[in-house]
Amino acid sequence: MNCERKYGVAFILAPNFAERVGKIEYVNERILGMTLQLSTSKVSLIQVYALQQGRPQEEKEFFYQKLQDTLDKIEDVDKIVLGDLNAHVGNKRNNTESVMGAFGIGEVNGEGEAALETA
Repeated sequence: MNCERKYGVAFILAPNFAERVGKIEYVNERILGMTLQLSTSKVSLIQVYALQQGRPQEEKEFFYQKLQDTLDKIEDVDKIVLGDLNAHVGNKRNNTESVMGAFGIGEVNGEGEAALETA
C-alpha cells in the first residue's frame, strides 16, 4: 500500500505485557484499541490522537463519534483512554471527579467539553 500517512497511534509494551494482549483493534489512524489480560481481570486501553484546534467541526465530531462507538463496543471490562485529546479540561471538577484528576489548569475549551462528555 503506497499512501501518505499523517497521523498515528501505537502501543509500546514491555515483553511481559506483550504476552497478555488479547485483542487489538485498529479503528483508524487516530484511534487504536487493545485488551490486556491482567492477573484476575481484563482491561481495554484506547490510544487516541485527537484533532487539533482549528480543524473543521465535522472532523472533530467524526473523531468523537468513532471514539464513542469504540467505547460502546467494549463490554464487561474497565476502559482507559490514553493519548492526546488536544483538549483543555480546566481546573473545575464539577461532577467529573471520576474521569479527571485534580491538576487541570485554566478554563475548559470546546475540545475539553467533548472529551469530558465522552468520558
